[in-house]
Amino acid sequence: MGISAAAILSDCCFFPLDGSAGASEATIRAVISRTYYSTYHTIRPHVESLPEVKASVRPGLIGHREAYRRLQRWDHPDADIRKNFRNAAKVASLALLKAIEVRECADYDLAATITEVDCELQVSRLAAVTTFASRYAAAIAPSIPA
Repeated sequence: MGISAAAILSDCCFFPLDGSAGASEATIRAVISRTYYSTYHTIRPHVESLPEVKASVRPGLIGHREAYRRLQRWDHPDADIRKNFRNAAKVASLALLKAIEVRECADYDLAATITEVDCELQVSRLAAVTTFASRYAAAIAPSIPA
């Protein structure tokens, strides 16, 4: 089950997506950042089970770009799961990389102009990442006898 970008933003109650009443740039930056971190912490348990790509500076902690690298190199030994999720994993990894870049810009580049459109795109791409992680987790979950 996925989550829509509109649901994420409406739950945050930061600003409407219908184009009425613009939000302040500070609010937009906060939504971009909070949505990113919410997604990162949601997918981290799934990403932790994937093989390490680059040794962590802090063992036991997966950095943001390492999460991207693990999704980018995602694979699975089961042919059906691999067939059903390989393309989705690539799309999710690219969406996560872009989300990292946008979040870094929103958090650290105060001279950059950040708009509601940037925010809506960020939320949409992060919803795709979360959807991939939840679909993959459901597909590999062992069936529990009734």
